[in-house]
Amino acid sequence: MKQHIAYTFVRNFAGDFTPGQHQYAAAGTDAAYEAFCKNHQLSPDNDILSDGTRALWIGPRDAKKVMIHLHGGGYVLPAAGYVFEYLWTMREELKKNLPESQFGPDSNPVLPSILILSYDLSPGAQFPRQLIQANMLLNHMLTVRKYAPKDLIISGDSAGANLALALLSHIVHPHAAVPKSDFPLQEKFLGLILISPWAHFDYSTPAFTRNAIKDDISIPFLENCSKAFLGTAYPHPQDKDTPYTQPAFAPSEWWKDIPADQILITGGEDEVLVDGIRDLHRHLAEGLGASSDGISGSKHIELVIAKGEAHESPMLDTALGIQTGESAKRIEGWVRSKL
Repeated sequence: MKQHIAYTFVRNFAGDFTPGQHQYAAAGTDAAYEAFCKNHQLSPDNDILSDGTRALWIGPRDAKKVMIHLHGGGYVLPAAGYVFEYLWTMREELKKNLPESQFGPDSNPVLPSILILSYDLSPGAQFPRQLIQANMLLNHMLTVRKYAPKDLIISGDSAGANLALALLSHIVHPHAAVPKSDFPLQEKFLGLILISPWAHFDYSTPAFTRNAIKDDISIPFLENCSKAFLGTAYPHPQDKDTPYTQPAFAPSEWWKDIPADQILITGGEDEVLVDGIRDLHRHLAEGLGASSDGISGSKHIELVIAKGEAHESPMLDTALGIQTGESAKRIEGWVRSKL
């Protein structure tokens, strides 16, 4: 009941506000991070990229492995406090059953730190600005921080998962308006996590009717967000940018050479985006030459559609103090398996 009431409130609140009103009411990603650090008595730490974009650390910046996280919010909302809380909680869970270093649990050599990109928001910044910033952060980690791809996990939730896929697309299909990627050929990321990915901007699929009063997001909210992000009203015309902005509409062969073959996709059976999530999984599996179960040799593309879960349930349920569901447990277990 608590979950249903909260989702109903969020759904109606989000749909009634314009992007500008949302941003006026929200604290901003950097401010939310500062509040999170204060709440947990942590020292804020960030990397500042060449254009002033910030990347925010949870855990030490010299960790041997790092999860680069791209937050959701329809490219309109900043990262909310519960995003940081969820990522921190997941990292705390990873500490369990790991032998503590003599310098403390945060110094364990296999425990990853998490780095959250504080990207610019739409409509003030439209595509491909966020992709430029994500690519800049990746290049920074590869060339300045000197991380190898095999020590990096790319993760994203909702629009952040959309951005994660745009980043992988840019590596193998360079976008003309985005500086080139420094990603080394033939190498692979340690993994890719897509949490409730915003896979396309088609709001007519059956799940939008079936799950209209179960989910925490709505068509009016999504239409406002995609319009702010692309600068065109729904329905958006498909063009040369569509594979970068609506990954479920990219042909399967588009994904053939992406530098990730360890992929986890999660979604909720009760979310309006679930049809697009399933389409995305199918195209990724086909493009990478995996079978319908997402497995082919060393390639593992796993799809988890959790019963009773809505959009981004792992994060919202963390905010509500609700018991961890199937998606959150699978994400934590999947990351642990890569350490």
